[in-house]
Amino acid sequence: STDWPAYLDGPSHTSDNVADSNITPANAGSLHQVWHFEPAKPTMSGQPAGLEASPVVSAGVIYIGARTGVFYAINESTGKQLWSQFIGFRPHLSCSAQGIISTATVATDPSSGTQVVYVASPDGNLYALNATNGSVIWKSVIAIPSATQSDYFDWSSPTVANGMIYVGISSQCDHPLVRAGEIAFDEASGNRLATYYSVPQGIIGASIWSSASVLSDGSIVVTTGNERKKQLVGDDYAMVHLNGQTMAKIDSWQVPSAQLPGSDNDFGGSPTPFVGSINGAQTPLVGACNKNGVYYALRQSDFAAGPVWTLNVSLPFPTDPNQPGQCDAAAAWDGFNLYIGGNGTKVNGTSVVGSISRVDPSTGVPIWRTGLPGEVIGSPTLNGAGVLAAPMMGSKSSGDGVAILDSSTGTVITTIPTSSPEFAQPVFANGMLFVATSGASGLRAFAPN
Repeated sequence: STDWPAYLDGPSHTSDNVADSNITPANAGSLHQVWHFEPAKPTMSGQPAGLEASPVVSAGVIYIGARTGVFYAINESTGKQLWSQFIGFRPHLSCSAQGIISTATVATDPSSGTQVVYVASPDGNLYALNATNGSVIWKSVIAIPSATQSDYFDWSSPTVANGMIYVGISSQCDHPLVRAGEIAFDEASGNRLATYYSVPQGIIGASIWSSASVLSDGSIVVTTGNERKKQLVGDDYAMVHLNGQTMAKIDSWQVPSAQLPGSDNDFGGSPTPFVGSINGAQTPLVGACNKNGVYYALRQSDFAAGPVWTLNVSLPFPTDPNQPGQCDAAAAWDGFNLYIGGNGTKVNGTSVVGSISRVDPSTGVPIWRTGLPGEVIGSPTLNGAGVLAAPMMGSKSSGDGVAILDSSTGTVITTIPTSSPEFAQPVFANGMLFVATSGASGLRAFAPN
C-alpha cells in the first residue's frame, strides 16, 4: 500500500509519496480517467456546492468533505460511495456561504486501534469519525461560529502526531477577524489539552489558515495571518515554533512591515521542514510562502535570527488581476530539492499567470522554473518516480486544471483540464492520481495505460 492519509501526506508535510512510482515521466502522458465521483447536489437553501478539500487515501478508501457539508467515504478502486455523514456548512452572512474546506486525516486511535477519520467542520467542531461507517466517535469544540455573522471558520487541516491533534483557529474572510491561534487535542478522547493564541487577549487577527507541521523532536511550526491594521501585534504575519505538548511558544519570526506591501499579505501556506547545507553543515530548516510573494526559509533552531534565504516566488497580493499574486501553496520536498508553486511572475523575462520551481534548499536559487497558464495557489504533489502534479487556477476562461511535470527538468508532460479553478491538492496513491475539483468534474481517478 502506498496511501496518502493526510493533508500534504502527513505531519512532516513532504507532499511526496516516495513509495508510489507507478506513474512515471515516460507514461504520464497516457493518463486517463478510471472513474468519476460527483457529490450530491445541494438540498438546502443557501448550501454551497463542489469540492475544495483535498482527498486522502487509506486502506482502499478515499475520504473527502464537500462544500455542501457532507463528508464522503469512496471506494478507491471503483469510485463508488461507501458512506456519507453531514457535518454542516456556513450560510452567507458577512462572508459567502462555505462548506468543508479542511482536508481530513486518517489515523489509528492509540487506545482502541480503530481506524479514525479526523476532520474540522464548518460548524466549529473537530470530528472523529469511524473510518468504516462514518459514525461519530467524538466531537470537540474548536470555536463555534456566530449565527449572525461570519466570524470563526475552520480552514486548517488537522495534523495528527504523537497522540495529539493540532488545529488552527481562524476567521472566515476577515469580516470580522477573530482572536486566532492553535489548539492541541488528545487524539483518543478529543479533550482539549492546550491552546496557543497568536495575539494577546483583547486583540483580533493573526488567523492560522494553514496546517501545523511537526518537527523531528515533536515540536510544531505554524504560520499566521494578518492583524486588522497591519500593526504587527503579537505573532501576526509570522512563523511560530511551539512546544508540541504544552503549546508554549519556543520562538517566532515576523515579516518586517517594510515587506508587507498589500492589504492582505499574511501567511496562507503551510510550513515545510527540510534540510539545507548552511556554511558547510547540514542544517534543519523550515519554510513557507507569504502572500507578499516571498518564500522564507528559517533555521529550525533559531527563528529569531531571521531567514537564511528568501525567494521571490510571485507578485504580492493584491495586484493586477491579469497577473495575479497570492503565494499560498506549501512546498513539496523530496529530500534533495524543494518544489514551490507560484502565481503571477516572470519566467525568462516573459510574464506568466503561474509557475512552479525546483529550488536548491541550501540557497533558495531555482534550478529550473516553469511558467504555467494558471495560478498555483493549491499545493503541488510529487511521487517516487519524479512526477510532479500542480493544481492551477486559470486566468479568466483558460488555464484551469492540473499540470503534470517531469520533476528533473520542469518539462510539462501533459495537463488534466478541469471544469473550474483547481485548488485542492492532487494526490498520488496506490498507482493512481486523484483530482478533486470545485466544479462538475467532482473527484476523478487517473492511471496510465
